[in-house]
Formats: sequence, C-alpha cells, structure tokens
Amino acid sequence: MNDTNSFYVHVFENSLGYYLFDVNTVKIVEIPRYFYEDLCNNFYNIEKWCLESLEYLESMKSKGLMGTQHVEKSEHPLTEYMEDLVNNKISHITLQVTQNCNLRCEYCIYSGEYANRSHSDERMSSEVMRGAVDYLIKHSRDVENIAISFYGGEPLLEFELIRECVQYALDSGEGRIIKFNFTTNGTLLTPEKLEFLVENDFVITISLDGPEEVHDKHRKFAYSSTGSFHRVMKNLENIYKTYPEYYRSNIMFNTVIDPMNSFKLVSKFVSKNIFLRSANISSTVIDDTYATRKIEYGNEFEEEFQYEAFKVFLWKVGWLSEEQISPLLSSYYTSVKTMAKIIETTKRDSIPCEFHRGGPCVPGIQRLFITTKGELFPCERVSESSQLARIGDLRGGLNINLMKKVLNVEKLTSEKCRSCFAYYFCIACIAHLDDGEKISVDKLAAKCRGIKETADAELSDYIVMKELGYKWELD
Repeated sequence: MNDTNSFYVHVFENSLGYYLFDVNTVKIVEIPRYFYEDLCNNFYNIEKWCLESLEYLESMKSKGLMGTQHVEKSEHPLTEYMEDLVNNKISHITLQVTQNCNLRCEYCIYSGEYANRSHSDERMSSEVMRGAVDYLIKHSRDVENIAISFYGGEPLLEFELIRECVQYALDSGEGRIIKFNFTTNGTLLTPEKLEFLVENDFVITISLDGPEEVHDKHRKFAYSSTGSFHRVMKNLENIYKTYPEYYRSNIMFNTVIDPMNSFKLVSKFVSKNIFLRSANISSTVIDDTYATRKIEYGNEFEEEFQYEAFKVFLWKVGWLSEEQISPLLSSYYTSVKTMAKIIETTKRDSIPCEFHRGGPCVPGIQRLFITTKGELFPCERVSESSQLARIGDLRGGLNINLMKKVLNVEKLTSEKCRSCFAYYFCIACIAHLDDGEKISVDKLAAKCRGIKETADAELSDYIVMKELGYKWELD
C-alpha cells in the first residue's frame, strides 16, 4: 500500500460535514469522520489508521480518487507558444504617462511607504508614446479589439499627451476597435476634459474610499492637509447631471479599504450615496506587497467583512435581496465562482506530469506596462526597480527568454509548490514574490499562508452553496 505521504489530497470540514479535495481529479467528496481524523492525525503513519479507514481508502481508490500523481516537471503549458503570442496577440498596453500626482495618498505605491516606487517629475514623451502605440498595433495582428490604459501618478496631469495618443492610435489603428481607459483620483475631471473623454468613450475608474472622514484620512492634496473628498464629489455631480447615460455606462469606482476603519461605515456610504449605489464598484484592501510596513487589520473590520461576505451568498441563493448586500463585495463572490469553474469543468484522471501552478499570466500579453522611459514590464503591479520583472524595452521589444522566466516562476519553488493542495487556486505571481533581483522564498512563504487559508475557505463556501442547490454561472 502507498505511503500516505504520496496521496495528493486535502481535507477540510465545515458545519455540514467532512470533505476531501482530490487534487488529481479536482473533485470534492464528502468523507466519514473517522477517515477525516486519520488523514488529519496520522497522514504520514498509515499503520495507525483504523480498520474502517483502511477499507474506506480502498473504496476511494476504486473510484479513481486518492491518487499519488504529482507534477514532475514545472513548465507552463503556454511557454511553447510565447513567440506567436508576442508577435500577434498583444491586446492591451498600459502607458505610464507620469510618475507625478496632485495628491499624496498614504497607501499609494508612490507615497514613499513602498519599496518599489516614489513620486517624481518623470513624464512620458510624445516619442515614447508613439513608439508604444506602434508596438501595440504591430503585435496585435490576431486581435480585433485592443485597449490602451493611461496610468500615473495621476494620468490627467498629462491630459494633452492623452489627447495626442488617442488621435495617433485612431489614425494608426488599421481598422481595429480601440478602447481607452484610466483610473483617476477624480479631482481633475474638468468640463473641458470631460467633453473629450465622453466623445472618445473612455471608461473611467474613479477612486473614492468612503465618506469624507474615511476618504480624507489618506487622500490629501500634495503639500497640504486638505482632503480631496469635496472636489471629487463636486466633479461626480457634474458628470452625473451633464452626461447621465455616459455616467451609467462608463463611470466605475474603486474603493481602497483601510482595514483599520469600519467596513460597515464605508459599505453604508456606498449603498446610500446617489452617485454610487447603482454604479459598478470594485474594492481592494490596502496592498502591502511592496510596503515597508505591515498592514494591520482591526477586529471590528474582520468581523464586519466576514458577515457581509456571508450575506453575498445568501443573496445568490435567493434568501436576501440585492439591496441588502454590500456593493463592495462582488469580487469575493467572483473569487469563489472562479474556483467553482475549475472544479466543475475540469475532467481528468490525474494531474499532468508537466504543468505549472496557478498565479502567473502570460507576461505582457494581456496588460503590457510601458514606463515613462519605454521600459516593458508584465503589468503595472510589478516593481519598476526590479531587474527580474523588466522584460524588455520599446527599442528592442519584448525579450522572450525573460518572459519565459517570469511565466515559469514555479521552477524556482517547484519542490514547495508541487505538493500544495492550492496548486490550481494559487494567485502568487512575480509581483508577489520578487525582491528586486530574484524570486524570494521568504516572500513566497509569507504569501503561501494567506493563499492556502483563502482556498480552504472558498472550498467550504463552494460546498455550502452546492448543498443549498445553487447553480454556478460558469460562462
């Protein structure tokens, strides 16, 4: 009989029972308590298993479960297609038009509280912008719809460059459908700028963190203690009244949540505010990926967040109305939905011998980040100071060998990764693991714990929803 050390499984429990996730077949099955306890307490010592567990093990194996296959060679399945992807399928570029901003938000990656960036007077030249657009057009032959995002700092500080870029892209686009978007702090949305943005169908994401006392805690004007809340709200009112249809279809919001604040307070503001309650809203908790200090979570925040997350699932099974749900938590449901899709659509007997864990996307293909100087990075989330993440420049183009290294980050941590139950559900990419020169095992270890805890909770949520008869929308 195989040593249990080689079984590629994970067990968990919730209020409904005891369960086993079989990584090879990507199936979840309910198991008896005695089998669960032997797997928990004697996983590496099968001689201590009770007779019932041994018999149950054989029945599980007869159903194709409790497999021992693990990934033997770490290789991302898209590695061999990298050259074609680079030459023909780049669909989205993000232009860092400036590193400056008219605000000084404490949690901003440029604030000085993060190791990878700081505010500066660096701005993108017209020459670099045109080179970036040319690169996108040339390398998107197989893509009908392409997108250009503008990134800062605050991108509207370089509005004239954005205007020039839009005209140049439309003139150079070879008949492609080109979408434009950016995220802004909302303070510079003047009537003149709005007219141009509406005319060119920009999708605009506005950062708004909650009521005045919450928003202004972090989002202050540069060289001032004055918060930006009232300026943002005045601009929102103008868009809402002047371009109501555009507002409904093209204005989105991002709320950065400080876990030391009350989640309930922010959620209530978003739900009740006339400019926000029907809008498309995403939310993120302050990111500490490159932070020089650890982000602390208040007990009140954690309790309120978990309660509101629970209500999202009650809404989905029809026990609550949408009006009773926090609009800040759509991403929580989406995350469990992604797991459900993996579980319910994967059909196989065992994991491939050659594979790669979840986490990295194909660097530069879905969201190529181009700095003010024309340097190329996988996306805007990685560190610009990293030699590992820099995958080329506009002069020489993308370096396929460097891209393959970024895509195949598991090669450096394969011994740790290939036995992890969250292999499919991992979200750790180079942005989480890069210390500037190499993949950091310490950073991976810190990230791993949270990923596993999240995967464990989502497996349980998936089971509860399934028991309640919920049918996942998997398209």
